[in-house]
Amino acid sequence: MDSNQNNPTFSGELANLVGDSDNPYAAPQSIVPHEADSPELERTGPPWEEETSLGSFFRTVQMVLVEPSYMFATMRLTGGLGKPFAFAIALSLLLVALLIALVIAFLLFTSSREGLERLEVGLTLGPIVTLSLLFILIGVALLTGALVVNLVLKLFGKRRHGYEANFRILCYVFGSMGYMLLIPFVNCVALVWGIYLASIGISRVQRITTGYALIIALLSLAISIALFVLGLLAMVVVVDFC
Repeated sequence: MDSNQNNPTFSGELANLVGDSDNPYAAPQSIVPHEADSPELERTGPPWEEETSLGSFFRTVQMVLVEPSYMFATMRLTGGLGKPFAFAIALSLLLVALLIALVIAFLLFTSSREGLERLEVGLTLGPIVTLSLLFILIGVALLTGALVVNLVLKLFGKRRHGYEANFRILCYVFGSMGYMLLIPFVNCVALVWGIYLASIGISRVQRITTGYALIIALLSLAISIALFVLGLLAMVVVVDFC
């Protein structure tokens, strides 16, 4: 008789391999993958952080939209906030700038000379103010959103990586499809899609199941919306008081 059969260590390893001996239909435990326990991949991406160029930008967008699981499983967790934030605002600012340019071109061709003189200040300062406000709004939304996600993860005891990692997730999700929020009717679908992509990012970075990550993403969004509404109400109260 083989001596390994009487070896407790060998018996335990064999039991873990074949599963529960009382259930002949149980799947072998060693081949049942679990996203939270899957091997950690080398974090060297995305392409945008390896080479800041137009090509690497669109390769990163493609990874986020088509391969989100691999994208966030290999995303760098540290390295500063600058590059992720630049990625987040680049496409949205560009599209808004093009839209403003089209509006200005339309006004130049359709307005009279007197009308253009009245619009001169608006045509000069309007684009600058609009782009500046958009820059600030996106920045505040991403910084606040990452903070809320970080706090919710800590509340649930699921935080493995800190604020910067969560900020990076939101930046790459928003930078890849945030511009869709500007398109009527498409924005509703884009919002749902963005929540799904964020939950994939949270799952792969924090090493939790996608279902748990989706709950955290939805709760974080609800808290962020509540904070935004409270901020607006506070501004209205301050304006009325003044």
